[in-house]
Amino acid sequence: MARGIVFNQPGRLYKYRSLENLERFLSIIIDRKLYGALYSEMNDPMEGYYQYDPSVDKYLIKTIFEGKQKHYICSLSKRGNIGLMWTHYSDENKGCCLELEVTSKTWEELPVIYKDHMPILRPGMTAKDVLKVKAKVWAYEEEVRYLSPEIPKGKDRPELAVRIHRIFIGYNVDRRKKAHLKKIIHALDDRIEVIMMHKEDLDYGFDR
Repeated sequence: MARGIVFNQPGRLYKYRSLENLERFLSIIIDRKLYGALYSEMNDPMEGYYQYDPSVDKYLIKTIFEGKQKHYICSLSKRGNIGLMWTHYSDENKGCCLELEVTSKTWEELPVIYKDHMPILRPGMTAKDVLKVKAKVWAYEEEVRYLSPEIPKGKDRPELAVRIHRIFIGYNVDRRKKAHLKKIIHALDDRIEVIMMHKEDLDYGFDR
């Protein structure tokens, strides 16, 4: 039986990640920032794809293509107990999930729309209209994206400012490592609640 933990707190989003790069994990807690990625660095091979009729204005195609390369994306989720997310992004439950609140005033929230067909270019569309669409096969991620302001070529990779409220530690993390992680997290920020996950806390799609 699940323990009654709420994994979709109002105003909060979730970042699943591995603990393999411990230095990077700790830097997130210290700096309160998450990396963004270009669409071409995302794990979906169809990321940013679109269709268009040969009659479409070539300037629109050029604008969309260039626009996709000027925005960095930070992918978050609406829930923190999605079983497949723990498997795919949290190192098969040997990682963690951060419950956070976005504090950045410059990144734009972009809830993802899941569709059967890739976007079709039409007059007035922008790169954002393409980047917010994903195939329905990815719907289990319940993704919300944050897009950076346009970044001039050669500038540093932008980071998304956040406030971390809770950190969930995967149930496959070694017990000794769990205890050490909790101490380290609280030494860096004692306001963060650390929760040790159990298998029954996760949603793998079966009715309960």
